Amino acid sequence: MMAHYLPEFESEGQLEKYPLPMLLAQILEKNLSGTLHVESGESRTWIWFDQGFPAGVNIPNSEVYLGMVMREIGLIDDATFNESLMIMAKTNKLRGQVLMEMGKIDREQLAQALSVQLMRKLTELFNLYKGSYRFARGEAMPGRMQPFRIHPYLAIYNGIKNCYQVEELKVILGDLLVGKSCRVSEQFAMNSGLLELPSDEQADIELLAELRLPEDFVQAAASGTTSAMLLLLVLHCCGMLVTGEVASAEKIAPPRPSPPSPAKPALASQAVARTAPEPKISESFKKRLKEKVQQIQAEDLLGLLEVPADAGVDQVKKAYLQLTLKFHPDRLPSGADADIREVTSFVFSKLSEAFQTLSDPARRKAFMRTTARQVGVAGPADPEKALLEYEKGRVFINKKDYPKAVMHLREAHDLDPTNTEYLSRFLWFGYVAAEEPKQDKLHEVRLKLDEMYRTIPGNFYVNRYLATIYRLLEEGEKYELHLAKANSIRPTDIETARELRLFISRKEKASKRRSLFGRKKKG
Repeated sequence: MMAHYLPEFESEGQLEKYPLPMLLAQILEKNLSGTLHVESGESRTWIWFDQGFPAGVNIPNSEVYLGMVMREIGLIDDATFNESLMIMAKTNKLRGQVLMEMGKIDREQLAQALSVQLMRKLTELFNLYKGSYRFARGEAMPGRMQPFRIHPYLAIYNGIKNCYQVEELKVILGDLLVGKSCRVSEQFAMNSGLLELPSDEQADIELLAELRLPEDFVQAAASGTTSAMLLLLVLHCCGMLVTGEVASAEKIAPPRPSPPSPAKPALASQAVARTAPEPKISESFKKRLKEKVQQIQAEDLLGLLEVPADAGVDQVKKAYLQLTLKFHPDRLPSGADADIREVTSFVFSKLSEAFQTLSDPARRKAFMRTTARQVGVAGPADPEKALLEYEKGRVFINKKDYPKAVMHLREAHDLDPTNTEYLSRFLWFGYVAAEEPKQDKLHEVRLKLDEMYRTIPGNFYVNRYLATIYRLLEEGEKYELHLAKANSIRPTDIETARELRLFISRKEKASKRRSLFGRKKKG
């Protein structure tokens, strides 16, 4: 049974009352199958469950594509990534199916990648802490996604660990546990192996075998204050915590020898059978999507926007608006699989870049000169190679090897100069990797990003990096403006959502002293 202090599960409600980690725990406890629909601001997402286990996630504009996951965990290389993307565009097959037919991965590797992808997508959703939810019992998973089950306790642990900061933990735990003592419940004894806790955190849990004051537990935990607060919130959300009166709390004593941990039940490793019909995407749309990819490869911007060479600005704008309505990813059927959505997003972004080029007289003139180059002169732009260079740059960003990242981002920008994502990231990491003095470089990057913002205010990275620059320059209003703008463009971005929540929390926080969990001290 779930802990008595958790609200009763309802099929519809507000995330403020029943946040995502609690929903995951109770859907598991009740062994439910169906779809959890979540709405937060303009974000519309869903999670499909198979007998309580998350087995499919849909997040519009998410960058957690299966191919990119496989590249990052070393299952495929750049050439395979690029080749499979082109095959997907031509055949409309799923990424995993394409790679298996190419002989590049086996079923075990596909299962590994699907598990990582699903975990990352679920973690993104932990940023949606305001909004509404609706659970549709028995609803089949839309589309032809490749479902793969993971245990929700792992998602809860990873989601809270990646999406909550110290200040947030203090406030949340202050609301939940101030004036109470707590200990682990029988449910924890039965299911602790599912959390896969590291050894130091497992040892700390032994301190909660008896009722303790949460403040005492946090201060005595060997894994550290933040880790201890994280554990308390995870246990609470999973219904593994029992609360009592403060007078019942025991003083912290050295941890007793822990009993043998229960064997970890094997997670389901087989994909769930497809239960839904194919998404209703017409063959004519697939054909046009394929043609657009070919036009992008050929750098045929006029063909991409379907305008003649002498088209005026108004004609270019009209054609662009009509095409974006047809190829906007949000207009795809809800059941469209992630691979179709990935190719459509790619085409949509290139339509925007083509419009920016052909509607600007200077850029258009440069483009027309490029397409008229004679053989023997430097070749034209190459978006396909640019994408590969960009992906290499992302790998080095994750490794914090910024000089190498800048080298690949520069190459990506040179190969595809109209792609604003490449340019904005090249500018920012050029500053990060710059030698001292960096203040002049910071102002130089700010001016360039400000200019880009005036042209394309809806670019996530332009706003994200401008927010960071204005934070460094201590210009609070502009920092908040661009941070909020970036968050509205991509609400599931973990770092942006976390930083915005923390900024708002600090802005609203009273100047009076507070206790460990954020409550005002008496006296």
